[in-house]
Amino acid sequence: MTLEEALEASVVEPVNDIFEIDPETRVITVPASEKLFGVANDGNSERKHFRCPKIVGDNIDLSTMHLYINYQNANGQKYPYLVEDIRTDGDYITFSWLIGPDVVEYKGQIKYIVCAKNGATAEWNTTLAEGTVLEGLEAAEEIVEKNPDIIEQILARLDSVTEIPQEKVSSAVEEYMAKNPISIPKKLPNPHKLTFAGAVTAEYDGSGAVTVTIPEASGGSSGTVRVEKSSTDTTVEVAPHKLDIFSEMAILTAQHSTPHHSTALHSTA
Repeated sequence: MTLEEALEASVVEPVNDIFEIDPETRVITVPASEKLFGVANDGNSERKHFRCPKIVGDNIDLSTMHLYINYQNANGQKYPYLVEDIRTDGDYITFSWLIGPDVVEYKGQIKYIVCAKNGATAEWNTTLAEGTVLEGLEAAEEIVEKNPDIIEQILARLDSVTEIPQEKVSSAVEEYMAKNPISIPKKLPNPHKLTFAGAVTAEYDGSGAVTVTIPEASGGSSGTVRVEKSSTDTTVEVAPHKLDIFSEMAILTAQHSTPHHSTALHSTA
């Protein structure tokens, strides 16, 4: 065997064996090649792949649920990981878990489950599975405040959002209105009843249409006559039952019908 052949034979291809989930026993079968999750202080350098039947439990469709990996690192700290790549493959779904720095922050054994949620409607979980994190060595101790992986994922999603399609907005509004119907009354009654008095009497409370006809006086002792005046008219006759409507003007002379004298009225506008 030549040196080149020996080197080619020594090359190890990356292995991504599948974690199989049994929906009846809720057990996650961990391949022997995937028991190692990394070395302490790794971060975002390993990914685990899962497969599970799409329909579980009481006809729960996992492809419509939010999937999480709830995990506890070797130091006992617990965090959720939001699955972002659920895919349907026939009667199965597949998804993956990017192993973040919080998972492998400490050497030792980690524990995890798969959790499916759909708001407050339903929740489905597997039982515990375990993995190993090997001891590592940092060149210098760093004091770093780390956020849980779930916060980082949410922020990354917000950064990637550019716009929400109009059809999705319309669909969400229609779904909300169907679940939360609003009763709008066909009639809106007046807060206070309206009463007409004088030349005509009537009432209006908003419950139905009401037509009120106000009579127009044609002169005589019992009616009031409206006389429209233009801006060029400067003199009016003040008399009982007579109403002059005129435009604004600088000065107006009012002529009384009885006794006979006149009064100059000045506009204050």
